[in-house]
Amino acid sequence: MPGIFDNNVVRFQYPENWQVDRQDSEEGWTVSVQSPGTAFLLVSCYTERPEVKEVLQASLQAMQQDYPELEAEEAGERLAGHASKGYDITFFSLDTLNSCKLRCFRTRSATFLFLSQSSSFDSETNIAVIEAMRMTLELTD
Repeated sequence: MPGIFDNNVVRFQYPENWQVDRQDSEEGWTVSVQSPGTAFLLVSCYTERPEVKEVLQASLQAMQQDYPELEAEEAGERLAGHASKGYDITFFSLDTLNSCKLRCFRTRSATFLFLSQSSSFDSETNIAVIEAMRMTLELTD
């Protein structure tokens, strides 16, 4: 039976054996869902509604500080019923290939950032579960 995260803004399903953590901040909140491996999903809500371009630039720059040789390719898709913009990112960390999907969109009430990441250490199952979680994302506000 899957777990359900629902904070009356965002709702999604996740495996019950994955760890969920929600953090509030001055800008809004972030929820993270961590697999038993290295795969994870982050959903951030910025209540001041910053521009999508600003959020993506800041997120990409933060990652480039940690991984200066990362490769980022512009990407977009429908996510939680909204057209999102972002990047497909690959980088090495400790000789391990990591893949990341960074997506963002803005609604009338907030700007949302979604980051999903997995490494070559993750099983195909964990990678598929991350994709399945992304597909169950919906906004409920």
